[in-house]
This record gives sequence, structure tokens and C-alpha cells, in this order.
Amino acid sequence: MNQLQIKATISDIEPKLDKNSNTFYKLSLSGFPNPLYAFATDYNLAASTLLLLHESPEKLVGKLVLITYEQTTNKENSGYFRKLKALEIL
Repeated sequence: MNQLQIKATISDIEPKLDKNSNTFYKLSLSGFPNPLYAFATDYNLAASTLLLLHESPEKLVGKLVLITYEQTTNKENSGYFRKLKALEIL
């Protein structure tokens, strides 16, 4: 497993619900040639960031973030999956 870190700017935040009706957030990130998204949940965010997302997500739009991913291959070794491990507001 490899870890990689990227810095990006949050351009949009969209709240969503998983199959158990738990809230998570789709973060659109800018600064890359292709669209880049991160899915933020309570297990990969600091408590203070999660609270801010729940109360006023618009305050995070335009903020610079450092995202740590864990990169793993799928079962057939034909591609990579990236799992967000941590998201830090800079």
C-alpha cells in the first residue's frame, strides 16, 4: 500500500446520504486538469472540520486542504483504488 498527499482547493461541497442515512460530503477539488473529488466522512476528518461541515460548509469553499490517500490495487491488480485517510484544512 502506498500513501500519497495532495494539496487542493475546495471548489464545492455537496452533502449526501449513504445507504444507512449517514451524512457524508462530496468535495470538488480544483487545481487539477481533470475533475478531482474526495468523499469526506466522520472517520477521515478531524472533529472540528466535521462540525464545520455540518454547521456551515460554505465556510470551507475556497480553503486549501491537504489530503492523504491510501492507494491500493484491486483484486485483479488491474487498477488502483484511493481511500481518503485524512483531510486537513491548511
